[in-house]
Amino acid sequence: MKHWLTTILVFAVCSAVVRADVTIVQTTTMEGGMSAMGGANPSPKMTNRVKGMKSRNDIELPNVNVSTITDLIAKQVVVLRHDQKTAQILGAAAPVAPAAPATVKIDGSVAPTGRSRVIDGIKCDEYSFATTMTMGEMSVS
Repeated sequence: MKHWLTTILVFAVCSAVVRADVTIVQTTTMEGGMSAMGGANPSPKMTNRVKGMKSRNDIELPNVNVSTITDLIAKQVVVLRHDQKTAQILGAAAPVAPAAPATVKIDGSVAPTGRSRVIDGIKCDEYSFATTMTMGEMSVS
């Protein structure tokens, strides 16, 4: 009887769903010369999950998958490279002097999609964000 109860208890604990407070999924499309240089349109997908003072960001590209885990309390960032099976831990250090600012024209727009959901008892409206910038104006000094 003890083994059966222990097995059920372990199964219940292991199958508990862990959810983030906020999850943001972002896909990017590239057009024009930058897309032609890279061959096929890579359409990177970024998923951001935030729970309390920690966040996880997953970046999925056709040839590289990277995850970063940010802990604001420990002032630490862990970078996980799936292709290399490596982890790099970055801690808080003295800030580096910023480089000369680049002037790039960036256009952005926000538009409601007309859809909404109730999340945790609160009605949330869905919006579509679009950002456009000309990569040809960027230069390295």
